Amino acid sequence: MTLPPLRAQESLSGAWIFHMQSPSGEFISRLTLKVDGDKVTGDFDFGEGRKLQIENGTWNGSELRMTVRRDRPQGGIIVYQMTASLRGKQLRGSVETELDGEKRAGEWLAERK
Repeated sequence: MTLPPLRAQESLSGAWIFHMQSPSGEFISRLTLKVDGDKVTGDFDFGEGRKLQIENGTWNGSELRMTVRRDRPQGGIIVYQMTASLRGKQLRGSVETELDGEKRAGEWLAERK
């Protein structure tokens, strides 16, 4: 007996562990996603009450797109444009931002918690 595959929104929604390398070391966070149709909401929870909300999140069945904003300690805001695809129990993606006038890019990974 073959079971039907999970719908994409069911497999994307839920708790994930997010990993991303940066010049100051590895960022690890709990990532919570909720998919409703093609809209994605959720947050990154770094602990100690520090959360970053997902903005403009979309899921087209194969690609996740979202924006995340973070306050800088020196003042100002950093905006991250993030994309990812679901590969089994992992989200693999890229991130782009601009910091002090320089465009920066990186990769990230999230694993089902």
